[in-house]
Formats: sequence, C-alpha cells, structure tokens
Amino acid sequence: MRAASFLSLTTLSMALCAFGCGGDQIPTQSQDLQITAASLPVNVIDLGTLNGPDVLSHAAAINPRGDVVGTSDSPTGGEHGFLWDGAMHDLGTLGGLNSHACCINPSGQVAGGSWTAVSGESHAFVWDRGTMTDLGTIGGVFSVAGDINARGDVTGTSTTSFPGSNHAFYWDGTIHDLGTLGGNMSDGCAINNAGHVAGTSETATGEIHPFFWDGTTMHDLGTLGGTMTQTCLMMNASGQIAGTTTTAAGDFHAFLWDGSTMHDLGTCGGTFSEAHAMNDAGRVAGVCKTASGESHAFYWDGTMHDIGTLGGDLAIPTAINASGDIIGTSTVATPGNNHAFFWDGTTMHDIGTLGGNSSTAFAMNPGGTIVGSSLIPDPAPMVHIEHAALWTSRQP
Repeated sequence: MRAASFLSLTTLSMALCAFGCGGDQIPTQSQDLQITAASLPVNVIDLGTLNGPDVLSHAAAINPRGDVVGTSDSPTGGEHGFLWDGAMHDLGTLGGLNSHACCINPSGQVAGGSWTAVSGESHAFVWDRGTMTDLGTIGGVFSVAGDINARGDVTGTSTTSFPGSNHAFYWDGTIHDLGTLGGNMSDGCAINNAGHVAGTSETATGEIHPFFWDGTTMHDLGTLGGTMTQTCLMMNASGQIAGTTTTAAGDFHAFLWDGSTMHDLGTCGGTFSEAHAMNDAGRVAGVCKTASGESHAFYWDGTMHDIGTLGGDLAIPTAINASGDIIGTSTVATPGNNHAFFWDGTTMHDIGTLGGNSSTAFAMNPGGTIVGSSLIPDPAPMVHIEHAALWTSRQP
C-alpha cells in the first residue's frame, strides 16, 4: 500500500492547474451556497473508492445536480476516472491502464484523459451515459481535456505532428487546432457556454501570454509588464478571464481581464499573488503574499481583501460562488495538518476531515455541496489513505 500524495499545498496548487475545471464549471449561478455560519458545522461523507489495491480516491468536480467526478485506484491496479451519483461508478479507460476525470457539465457529461491501447499514447475523452468517446489528437500521440461546457464542447491541449509542440484545441464533435500566438506551444484551460476559450500561448519572441479565443481568432491579452503567465486560467460566462502573470519587476501577480483591459489585483503586502477562482460577477479568489511572507487566501471585489488562514501560514482557495463565498484548503495551527475551509464573507470556517489530519476542498455546486478529498484514520503507522469526500450543510 502506497502513501497518498496528499498536500503539500504547493502540490495542491499544481494539481488544480492540471486537473481543475475552468469556465462554467465554477458554480457561479445565482443560487447562493447554503452552508452559512448559521448552519455550520457540516456533514462530511466518505465517497469510498473503486476498491483498488491502494484504496485511494479524490474528487475533482461536481455539477448542479450533485454528480461528482474524480479519480480512484481501480481493481486492475491502475487509476480510473469515476462518477459518483450516490454510488461510485468506474468510467473505464480508452484501452490503457489509467484514466482521470477532471470536469463534469450540468447534464452529466464528463471530460478527462485516458491511456489508450497503444503504448505511449494518452487521449482526451468525453464520457456520456456509459460511453467513453476518444477525442483524438491534432497529429501527435497525446491530448488531455481541460474543461467542458454545458453543451459538451471541450478544450484542452494536444501534441501536434511537429515534435515537441503542444497546441490548444477545441472539440465540438471534431477536434480543432487553435494554433498559437506565434510560438510553438499553447494550452487550452477554460471554455464557457458561448464556446469561447481561455488559455496560454508562447509568442514569437518566446514569452508566455494569456489568450482569448472568440470562436475564430486567438487574441493576445498581454501581461502585467513581464514575460510569463501561469497556465491556470479561469473564464466566466461573460468572457472575463482571471489568471496570474509577471509584472515588469518579475513578480507574479493575479490579474482580471475584463474584455479590454488587464487589471493587476495587487498583493496583501508582499510581492506575490495568484488567482485560483472567479465568479460571473468578476469576483476573484486566490493566494496573496503578506508583508511577513505568509501566503493567505484573498477575495477581490475591486479591492484586495486578505481573508487569512485557519491558523497556519498558507491557504489556497479553489472555488467561489455567486455571493462571494469561498472554499479551499488551509494549514491549521497544528504543524503538518491541512483542512478544507469555507469562507462566508466574514469568517473562515474549518469544515473538517474524514477523521484523518488533512482534507482539501476542490469544488462546490450552487446547491451548497462541496467535494474534495480527505485522509481517513491511519490503519497502520505511517500509512496515509486518501478518500474522495463530500461536505453538505447540517441544519440545526
């Protein structure tokens, strides 16, 4: 039995970029999150696993009706994407050992990536009512989905026939190469219901810039004065884009692009900030460095607000709803422990674990359900088992 690759919050941040959903998968509908200070604490439910040998699972996304997707060890020894709708269902693979599910839309269509039967190949997929469709590639041997919208369109990244080149793609039943901003590389990160795509691309001069693809043209959004952009981007229904790019001084700052202008969201007194979630009103949540060097969660509504941690020195938000309520993960006062949190606009609440010493919240739906993962009590010394977890409000 192997140890779970559970937090380090740096690892969490990287995992969100690799497997999180952008676009309309962030629950930005008008219905507010139902977990409030008045109804805390919450129930936390163990979603279990696919009964693989390492008994590990984690949840990545949830849709408005409460369907959950993620990845679990499978009985075959690999890791498979799953759908949970009260029971955990194995989505299978495209013929290879492993698959993962990253995104789900309101109708239950799932996007992700899977190894194929051809050694060394891994392709993006859409799973719909029991059938996994191979989205193919744009000439290479690799593709992976980054986001799916309500009508089942997908964006992601694929290798091309040119060695060492990755391009963003758009899939609407056929896979389309979105090209680049002049360089060799681009990545598709988020797609909204209009079919617009946000991502990053190498320019002709070797810089990495965010882009907005309007259905026909890839537009360079520029930077905050620097040359680099992180590949984690969010986009809302109106096409606003949030992300992180460098300033002229070389510091990474969170930004919001409002359709014409890129706004620097600033920091919490230090030199660093990073955007992780955005709602349809253009409110942003992320991580900001304080003057003392701690990394705190922030909420931005035109002004940067430091919303702190659960007692430790680092907190990472992962989703924000229409009212500006935020979920994420924070270190706590006990060293080595990280707990999922819910911020209600005033207070950051610890929403607990499945009995282990760490948990993380990845996504929430407009009905108030939060999903992520948690360590369960150790069955043996130094064995850490991670299970997908679901949090719901517990009414008094």
